[in-house]
Amino acid sequence: MKDESIEVSKKNLPLRITLFALAVVVAVASFTYGVKKLSGNAEGYAAVGARADGDAPMYAAHVRLTYSFTGGSRGIRVMKNEISDAYSDALGRLYKLTDAETKYSGYEGNLADLNKRPNQEVTLPEELFEILSDALERTERGEGYSIYDAPLYAEWESIAYSSEAAEFDPLRNADAAERLCAIADACADRENCALEIVDAENCVVRLNVAQSYLDFLKEYELPRIVLDLNVMREDYLLRGTAAALEQHGYVDGFLNSTGGLTVSLSGQVEGEYVIYSYVNSSARLAASVPVVSSAATAVFTAFPVGDETTGFYCVDNILRCPVRPAPTGDDDAIRSVFVLHRDGDVVAACYDALVCFLADAAPASAPSGADLLLGTTTEGDGKTLFAAGGDLASLTLEPDFTIG
Repeated sequence: MKDESIEVSKKNLPLRITLFALAVVVAVASFTYGVKKLSGNAEGYAAVGARADGDAPMYAAHVRLTYSFTGGSRGIRVMKNEISDAYSDALGRLYKLTDAETKYSGYEGNLADLNKRPNQEVTLPEELFEILSDALERTERGEGYSIYDAPLYAEWESIAYSSEAAEFDPLRNADAAERLCAIADACADRENCALEIVDAENCVVRLNVAQSYLDFLKEYELPRIVLDLNVMREDYLLRGTAAALEQHGYVDGFLNSTGGLTVSLSGQVEGEYVIYSYVNSSARLAASVPVVSSAATAVFTAFPVGDETTGFYCVDNILRCPVRPAPTGDDDAIRSVFVLHRDGDVVAACYDALVCFLADAAPASAPSGADLLLGTTTEGDGKTLFAAGGDLASLTLEPDFTIG
């Protein structure tokens, strides 16, 4: 009998991307991370919606502003609209500047424009130049974060967000593992792609991209996006948006993101930051820390927190998540991590948490500048946390949880 099965090439595995794209469109954003247990005048807290934008309809999908309102209903409505305008203006501008896929009228020199003009000198808006310079410096530290990992994340997310994630996981699928490793190696090769600062004073850069690398992306049917902010994009959005709100005098609230970031504005004094662990195959509240005005926190977990599980899956008792690609299929040492920066530097908090999350073992000390580091590893039952930093005294553990 003739074999009518279809052999799928290793270079064409992203046929699953249709399902991935659908999952992204319909996914409901989860804001479970962040500030909980609001006390006092908690009934005055309300989410502030962002203004609709036809050019970028999803610009506020992964960021939320929660604000404390007092006074009469008419005054609250007026104030809410004013805050929404300031919030929408700042977030929308930063979103469009840092969008690596789409160019927008009035935003010449955004990340998409840079990607579409390889090997050419491009003048960036000053705000984007500062962001990209910071991200480049962190990339060059070689601690796990890279602005050049756009193709790797595109491939990994096509697995994690698909309905057949376990089937395509590199632990089970040798072709997928080979493909992921090839992409990871290509992203890590600076002969393939490198950002050059041509004229810092005038914000001129050049994205040097080898033709062989562009050919590689075409062969592997990957988007021709070689540079983006990937995991750290949300922290740059939050940092700039928080600064704009403070500048307008809107300080009684906090910003958080679906990626696990929180920025407390200078007037917020209520609530607690919360830390989760993975116990008996589900997320459990493990500890909490009182809110600190003008502080920032970052959380990464290998497991979903809340009802939204899109992008998380388990294969052979190994937890997978969207922010941590696994080309070799091996398990990772860190299951969850929480970092607090009292100085409000959400970019540093996110970077520190990411480096810890990608580490091979629990860090022996808190990162420089971090006031508190907490987390769990893949060892044990999830009830023992590693902890470091000067704010340990402020930590409240839930019953059955200990510091090891």
